[in-house]
Amino acid sequence: MLQTTVTAMEARKRFGELLNSAFYHGVSTIIERKGKAIAKVVPIVHANAKLMRDAPDARTVAEARARLKGSVIKYINPFEPVGLEDWEALK
Repeated sequence: MLQTTVTAMEARKRFGELLNSAFYHGVSTIIERKGKAIAKVVPIVHANAKLMRDAPDARTVAEARARLKGSVIKYINPFEPVGLEDWEALK
């Protein structure tokens, strides 16, 4: 995968070009401010692939839901703030 680096000011001036490079040519661009990387423009196919690779599988999600099911015992006034004395874990 090709990768370039530009300053934030240059990215501002050439943003459309950076988007086209990512989409049509697969070029990733690191955007820097004062020599430090602050953002990265990547082709969406690469971003989606990373999301899919890092996402938990359906079995993991189902197991987590099963463990949590029935764990809420009392749910009165869900929008009221909770004080420290209300946390069972702190007792």
